[in-house]
Amino acid sequence: MKQIFIPFAVSVLFLSSLPGCKKDTGPQPDQHEYYQPVQIGNWFRYSIDSVYYEGNSNTPAGSVTYSQIESYDTDVPNAAGKLETRIKLERIDALPRRVVGFSYVQRFYNASKGEYTIERTDNGVRYLLFKAPAIVTDTFNRNSKNILPPEVWSNFAVGVSGGGAGGNYDYTLRIVKEERADSLMIINDFELYAFNVGLYYKERTYITGRTDVPNWENIPVMQRIASGFSYKKVLVDKGTIQ
Repeated sequence: MKQIFIPFAVSVLFLSSLPGCKKDTGPQPDQHEYYQPVQIGNWFRYSIDSVYYEGNSNTPAGSVTYSQIESYDTDVPNAAGKLETRIKLERIDALPRRVVGFSYVQRFYNASKGEYTIERTDNGVRYLLFKAPAIVTDTFNRNSKNILPPEVWSNFAVGVSGGGAGGNYDYTLRIVKEERADSLMIINDFELYAFNVGLYYKERTYITGRTDVPNWENIPVMQRIASGFSYKKVLVDKGTIQ
């Protein structure tokens, strides 16, 4: 019987061409729309903390803390007949875990502009989360898909490593509505997204300082609060339904 020998390099090339032999590297960092991936079965657990101040007091007048689980559970047609992904919202606090509503997310591609718009619907109102590719210093109107007053956001940073509360990631997207810190007020209104993960940190802080105390210009705002609120949404766990 005659033996046949196949050179090693040829055999490797042949095997690598077979279906399933190539490694699926997934989306690449330059695909900016993947800062909001849309994949059925993915779930994300967030910690929600909210406090508000009133009556010229540094002590919060009230606070709310709970966990929210967002599960991408199915595709459904919208009013225009196009599919969008439904997100099941579940809340966990002093009460048992329960469904509190549904949101919807969808990615649209504009071939003429060569860009994606990532849109989300909460409580029946559609918002533009961001556009991709994201270019630093570019701005967009988050309310361009609804009848609410314009809300201008800016691309502050894209593709840079970052983290903190919510995790640490090689590639992040930071979008900002407003940031300000001076003797009159503190404003932090921004969102952080991780590549191929999605939102991992959101903050909305608007706090004004009292100006009726001696030497108020030299006292930090958080030590002479007049009124305001702070809302933080932090990713604490994620996974895929098997």
